[in-house]
Amino acid sequence: MYNVISGAIEIRMYPKTKRRMFKRLKMKAEEHKAGTISLDSYNQTIQSYKGFLKHANAYAISSKLKNLLFSDLPTRSWKPEDG
Repeated sequence: MYNVISGAIEIRMYPKTKRRMFKRLKMKAEEHKAGTISLDSYNQTIQSYKGFLKHANAYAISSKLKNLLFSDLPTRSWKPEDG
């Protein structure tokens, strides 16, 4: 869809795509908790969806994703950089 006022192209997200995205993220989180996939693989999936949402007109969905991720973060041992 082309926005006449700003001259920008808006990419809208279909409801089915949104449902599929959250379903897959939930599935990946469960796989990570079970130990079937690594944290890097889980993080790669999240980064991929965040990149997609950047190009879509999806601020509300992006905010919902951030809230979901911060409420149920997988544990990761954090080690500060030496130096």
